[in-house]
Amino acid sequence: MEQLQKLLQDVNVILQKEKVRKEESRKRGERFNVFEMLGVAHYEVTHSKIIAGFLNPQGSHGQGDLFLRLFLQTIENKDGIDIDTSNAKVYTEYDTGDGRIDILIEDNTGYGIVIENKVYAGDQPEQLIRYNSFAENKYKKDNYTIYYLTLFGYKASNNSAKGVVYKCISYSDHIINWLQRCIHECATMPLVRETLVQYLNHIKQLTNLDMDSLNKEELIELLAEKNNFETVAEVGAFITDANNVKKVYSLKFQGNIYSIKKDLEKNDDISFPKPEDYDDRAIFVVKIGKIHVYIGWTRDKFPKAQLFCQVEYDSVYRAKSERPKRDGAFNDLGLDSLLNEKNDWCRYKYFKYDWRKAFDCLKKVVEIIIQHK
Repeated sequence: MEQLQKLLQDVNVILQKEKVRKEESRKRGERFNVFEMLGVAHYEVTHSKIIAGFLNPQGSHGQGDLFLRLFLQTIENKDGIDIDTSNAKVYTEYDTGDGRIDILIEDNTGYGIVIENKVYAGDQPEQLIRYNSFAENKYKKDNYTIYYLTLFGYKASNNSAKGVVYKCISYSDHIINWLQRCIHECATMPLVRETLVQYLNHIKQLTNLDMDSLNKEELIELLAEKNNFETVAEVGAFITDANNVKKVYSLKFQGNIYSIKKDLEKNDDISFPKPEDYDDRAIFVVKIGKIHVYIGWTRDKFPKAQLFCQVEYDSVYRAKSERPKRDGAFNDLGLDSLLNEKNDWCRYKYFKYDWRKAFDCLKKVVEIIIQHK
């Protein structure tokens, strides 16, 4: 235990240095980022449009097929694949009749590239199976490639991709490397270059790769020291257990839960259902009339699991087909600025592991609903 405490103290020193570095960088305006200001992080459709905008040979960037060629060279680690980039067309949200492909690239020779983009959302039932069937009908066998793009190169679920041949690519590796190559090629074009730089910085923050290289090296050297190595291994084993991580965060939540209950319990129209009686993902639930607001964990395994805040009309958690559609009612509440994901029965937002932001969001949503009532 003493070894662990000393290790944590030493790690904290490095993290504090990194915190100071980021603050100094912010004061110099170096952390200004229009993509972060627009809240792009959780919008998969927006990420797809940004990436497709750079890939489009007819795009306003004026670089022709340069960015598309660099992209294909990056994801294939060679000269790319057999597609005529000079005549390629790039589409987003391409309607297959049985779903929408995030990014579709095709040339006039009949070759197609399908890119399924997953930032935080889970797979839809038979999603890649359906896209594979579409591509095989449109481009014929062996004349197309399917890529599955995630933050860290995760595989698609069997429910989505069983029997489908596809390639995994990631934001943390392929997209970052591709953007760096594009920036290098645009050294004399400041507007395009700086847009690429800002998007690159945004992706680094999204994938937790924005730590200064010197601080990162110091941290790695510290963790690799002989006396620390076993401790690091033990801690690593502990935090890869999903139940342990959830227990740690649950302890962190207790103060927030007590504070919110104390503020709201005087309101006769508000109650606090037991999370386990409402939804197996829920950690804390607030019921306001017929509206439920709750914080929960996604069902993904760690490290993919993340916190979310959700509001929905319902008395109990039910299957999607049975949930009441109340989209208009949610529009009346004006929650879109806080909860940027939606469907017919709920509004929600992902927060990775940031429990403070999740609870701040819940409190603001509850306040808006109370004022609206």
